[in-house]
Amino acid sequence: MRKGMKSFTVPIFLLQCFFFFPILRILCLFEEPVKLIEICFQVWTSVYERRRKEKRFMYYLKAGLKKYRWHLIPQLFLAAIVALMFAAGDAQISQAASLAPHTTSTHCQSLGSLVESKSIKDDGGHVIGEMDIYYNSATGYNCAYTQGRGQARGTSTVKGVAIFTCKQTKPGDSCDHTGKMQDEGDYLYYAGPVGLNGKGHCIAVIGWVVWKGVSHDTYTRNASHCG
Repeated sequence: MRKGMKSFTVPIFLLQCFFFFPILRILCLFEEPVKLIEICFQVWTSVYERRRKEKRFMYYLKAGLKKYRWHLIPQLFLAAIVALMFAAGDAQISQAASLAPHTTSTHCQSLGSLVESKSIKDDGGHVIGEMDIYYNSATGYNCAYTQGRGQARGTSTVKGVAIFTCKQTKPGDSCDHTGKMQDEGDYLYYAGPVGLNGKGHCIAVIGWVVWKGVSHDTYTRNASHCG
């Protein structure tokens, strides 16, 4: 039965070659019919072999996926988590690098390295903000900003940050202020950054977010990040 089907398929394909390939009709004017049949058979053979290889490849691909799917799923899941982590990290870095200060200070256009990050939470324990502190060793400036988190991110609400330089040169429970920079306003995303030259001295920073009429804040130890 299969031999009969194959012998029937070849003439049909020869007819298809003749009607759908104009070049073959032109060859009929100059070549013998036997030559035309030979050309059609070669075309048919190459197409058949390509389709057979494609079907074989898809068969082994499906069989492999079916056999090893329980091994692949955890790896794909892990790869997705890693990709999301890298994307979040890149987004945070690009955000910090592109912050436009709300103040007239130009010292924090290059923030430097992140030295401390503290969350701001509401009374229910939900994170509504984050205070980030940076130090630029090239300029000696400490910079800080407060950004909204959770529901407070992208919502116009009071956000603020203040940075102080201390007379102290070693960490301690007190900070005698020698300088102060502050920014506060109804911002969608962040307040600041503000900065002071704290080289050789300690600093203190406080950040706050007003959420649903209540102010919530976080702060560093009174004198910290000295040097």
